[in-house]
Amino acid sequence: MTSTLLPVTVLLILASLTTAADAPPPEVLQRGKAVPEAGLTLEIVPTAAKEGAVLSGDVVTVQLTNHASIKRQVWSESCSWGYAQLSFEVMDPAGAIIVVRKIDHGEWRKNVPSVLTLGPEKSCTLTAVVTEPTQWQPVLANTAPGTTTRLRAVFASPAYDDPPIADVWSGRVESPWLSATINLSQPMIRGKEPSPAPAPSRPLVPHAPDQSQSPMPLRK
Repeated sequence: MTSTLLPVTVLLILASLTTAADAPPPEVLQRGKAVPEAGLTLEIVPTAAKEGAVLSGDVVTVQLTNHASIKRQVWSESCSWGYAQLSFEVMDPAGAIIVVRKIDHGEWRKNVPSVLTLGPEKSCTLTAVVTEPTQWQPVLANTAPGTTTRLRAVFASPAYDDPPIADVWSGRVESPWLSATINLSQPMIRGKEPSPAPAPSRPLVPHAPDQSQSPMPLRK
């Protein structure tokens, strides 16, 4: 009797473990669409989309949305903890990925930790002048007439060991790939010198910091 029931009991236990392992986290399936566990989604907002996506003007606009049932804090780009969170990945015709990221100008003389707070189902808009060579490398080139390029935005933040503000989101979220015509304003004009770079909003020391160290928190 005992030997007959034992295999059945084992099978039931294995079935329950398999079901638990395969079940998605509660935030993965929400309102009929997939979202990351952290509840954040990222999307590039085209300037126009009547006949395909078009990116034009001076900036690329990205929307970060919190789909979680609780508020999320993310670092602001105005401090070193969040300065380089936003980047872009461009896929060339051969399928290789080119990463467009902010230039690290060095240590910060004034570095006040700051966060953006997103409530449930709230969004914030991020903008990037990705054609400005003093801010981004490599710059995002315009597409040839009648052609498109594939790109996506990436928002990523490491988990700092001793952050100056607690409960700030860390992780990586990517926008869907977007096939777009790029016709952004270029700072360099053929045959002319590039326009002067805008004055930085904060003084910067022109040497690269040790990338293996986390930004130093403020001390009173």
